[in-house]
Amino acid sequence: MLDNRAMTSSGATAGKSKPVRRRRRILLFLLVLVLVIAGKAGYDYYQGIIQEAALQEAIAEADRLDPGWRLADLEAKRAVIPPERDSAPLVTKAGRAAMAILNTKTVRKDLWSITQELEKLPATTVLTPQQTEELRACLAPLAGPLADARQVADLPEGRYPFNCSPDQLYRLPHVDNASITMWLLRCDALLRAQDGDLDGAWASCQSIFNVARSFGDEPAYVQTTRVCRCADAIRDMERTLAQGQVSAPALAHSQMLLKEEANHPYLLIELRGCRAHLHYLYTQFHNGKFSQAWERRSYQSRSPAFYDNLQDLFGRHEIRPAHARLLHFYTQAVEIAKERGDEAVEALRDLQAKATDVPALACPDINRLLKFLDPKKNRARLDCARAALAVERYRLKHDRWPVTLDDLLPDQLLTEVPADPYDRKPLRYRSTKDGVVIYSVGPNRNAAGAAWDHNVPAADDQRLEFRLWNVEQRRRLP
Repeated sequence: MLDNRAMTSSGATAGKSKPVRRRRRILLFLLVLVLVIAGKAGYDYYQGIIQEAALQEAIAEADRLDPGWRLADLEAKRAVIPPERDSAPLVTKAGRAAMAILNTKTVRKDLWSITQELEKLPATTVLTPQQTEELRACLAPLAGPLADARQVADLPEGRYPFNCSPDQLYRLPHVDNASITMWLLRCDALLRAQDGDLDGAWASCQSIFNVARSFGDEPAYVQTTRVCRCADAIRDMERTLAQGQVSAPALAHSQMLLKEEANHPYLLIELRGCRAHLHYLYTQFHNGKFSQAWERRSYQSRSPAFYDNLQDLFGRHEIRPAHARLLHFYTQAVEIAKERGDEAVEALRDLQAKATDVPALACPDINRLLKFLDPKKNRARLDCARAALAVERYRLKHDRWPVTLDDLLPDQLLTEVPADPYDRKPLRYRSTKDGVVIYSVGPNRNAAGAAWDHNVPAADDQRLEFRLWNVEQRRRLP
């Protein structure tokens, strides 16, 4: 009996201890959870302090080395263009009007088809009667916008209104208007050259060049567009001179603008704009202001998960160090561009190669930017064109080609022979079987001005030369 009572008492005690142990386990689990959460919160708080200090240090560095670097400051420092010299309103008007017409019926499709066909023609080739009539029919409804666009030939400066709100940073309607306007002007230059109106065709080429220049010193990604469209204008100038002769005064005016353009600091403006834009967007995120601009940024950075990461917990923790590192990176890049000018490319590529500690959310692709904004390449292209126009002016005056580029100096057709930015020697000049060519040796130091002979497309961005043909080799005027 005693043993039975003892067993009963022991069982009751054991039964009561199970809930106690369960409660203890729950309390212990809750305690550990609280400690983990508190530890994580403490760690995040500590990291936040460090990250904020790093960000403020990066901001202070930019303030010290490049005062007035924020978007609003850059906008305030832009050149003010008097209304009577500002090409932007005309480009906008022509682009909008042309867009409305092109979006009706089959005008856009027909014009695109014929221009794609004409792009493949060599510079000296004339259009067929069918191509001429198709082009004329496509341009007929666009006479109004074209008349406005051609007035830009006398307006080499421009300034578009700038909107730095997050939703507008990647919406650049003025770029679309300019692209449409330049497309129409290229078609007009082709048709006028075909009709024998070479000075009229040249005016359209000059208008294309000035539309590209209408972006001015806008602190945005349009500097790349300006470079590419100036290259298009030079290609159109080369083709126009392959079709006939242009008056010396028109050539002299374009030559002057080419010299001005060669000194435009594309790279520095773009780097400053990139830094200011991204700082603005990251700051908007810090302030909890999400927008579709961030989603567009994801595609710009070629990272489809970018926007998702921003809304993720860890994305939030990464954004501040990414912001700080990006600011520091671009400040270094800006200083390199300021100090080295045309020689900045190699140093910038070294900076990109050494940026191994850049967070995933801050990965500026300097190499891609340099593909379009290589100062040496841009200067070589512009200086080759400038020297070529001087050579053509010499031929018009003396009825023969100069023996060397130095022959241009006595007549003040050039004040100096432009130096090749790749080796600092004078640009090369040589005779060809059907004319002359002015060229740069290029980044590999081995170019011989033979792109035309090797059928390299005129649109190739490595084609750093300008070809001129003997008069008898050009399209004969009717």
